[in-house]
Amino acid sequence: MKRAVLAPLLLTAHAGAFTVYEQHDFGQITSSHYQPLLLWCDGPDRVIAVGQPSKPPLTLQDTVPVTRAFFLKSRPNDITLSRYLLSYRGAGLGHQYFGFRPQGQKDSPDYYLQMSNILRAGAQYTFDEAYFQQGRRLDECRYIMPKRDDLSEGTVFAGASSKRSVFVQKLPNAKFEYRSFDYAGSTPIRNHTGTGMIGEFNTSPRGLVLRSGTRTAHADGSLTYHFENGPYVYRVEVGPPSHPSAHVGVTKNGQTILNEPFRYYSDSRPKEQP
Repeated sequence: MKRAVLAPLLLTAHAGAFTVYEQHDFGQITSSHYQPLLLWCDGPDRVIAVGQPSKPPLTLQDTVPVTRAFFLKSRPNDITLSRYLLSYRGAGLGHQYFGFRPQGQKDSPDYYLQMSNILRAGAQYTFDEAYFQQGRRLDECRYIMPKRDDLSEGTVFAGASSKRSVFVQKLPNAKFEYRSFDYAGSTPIRNHTGTGMIGEFNTSPRGLVLRSGTRTAHADGSLTYHFENGPYVYRVEVGPPSHPSAHVGVTKNGQTILNEPFRYYSDSRPKEQP
């Protein structure tokens, strides 16, 4: 699924050529089968995913129903599904705005979704930001968009399982970095009612950073990101867009100790080559 609703594909000059990036966003919203997402994003203490609408809201008069999935990291198996109404509000200065309100709620400026196309660096990795204004509550979260090839770096995969959020970033040396943020130990944050960045995104001290990873593109369009940490091998497997799937697997001395599917994931890659 191309995120054509929120932002066009990026065309970037690089060494005299243009590289077209595509992003695909999928999630297990109403079943274990992966469905296209409008977006999913990772907040300090919660994960929010929004299903792809049946048609994009292209004008101020368009209102389309979508499904929102939500869970707190302190209770990752307690997933709430709600119906929302999405409408177009406009764009400008690197941001896009959508009305986003619970079904049955009257249209109000206090209910909206703001997408930022401006990269933010946090602890040496990059991401974009989204804001869900829900009445008096503002939820800020991070997501990824197609990255420009001339930057030589940027987050190319993000996924949320039932236990952790994982980001894979391309590094300037063409290697890849694995960064996980575990949900165990997460605590709720106070209600954020202001505007702007709330600061640190993570409310759990647990996680892992691995560098010097590699990416392998397979003939069927799937990708494998490979990272080593002593006797442990971490592999992020991403299926082709025509057959979406994604999971992280860990082996120790060749024995499988973890095989964890992602509930929601974003996969950004050059169109011409994986």
